[in-house]
Amino acid sequence: MEKICIAKVLKPQGIKGELKCKPLTEESIFQNLKEVFIQDSRFEVLSSVYRFGYVYITLNGIITRNDAEKFRNKELYADRALFSNSLLISDLENCTILDEFSNNLGLISGVEQYGSADILDIQEPSGRECSVAVVDGLILKVLPEEKMVIVDRLKFDEQKIEG
Repeated sequence: MEKICIAKVLKPQGIKGELKCKPLTEESIFQNLKEVFIQDSRFEVLSSVYRFGYVYITLNGIITRNDAEKFRNKELYADRALFSNSLLISDLENCTILDEFSNNLGLISGVEQYGSADILDIQEPSGRECSVAVVDGLILKVLPEEKMVIVDRLKFDEQKIEG
């Protein structure tokens, strides 16, 4: 089973072992979550609530604040199969980025998430680095199996920031 990081545990919440987490994926994933993994341990999800940009999650076996404190700053993982119909940030990393005319624009080396737009960090064929804000219409097609992202060249050039 392939696991994927879905949240980061920030701190215990309350006295009954609830964890306050920063989500790293869509809110909807947490609605039907049955199990998660922290380090090498598997936990059954008893409850999961999304409030004000955070996920508050109660796990079987974590019943006190002291139990929860052990997981502060740890990452929360779920089975990759939950995301079978979703495109993930990890699917974009290490993809070749091409324009609509098949010109190689570089390799996506990372993705940074901000409130207004995600930013693609790109290693250009020349070796230089640049960043591109993901705006509407930029990405035309993602081919995860081929590790390729097709973009609109005009929007790419408009959003490009030399590093």
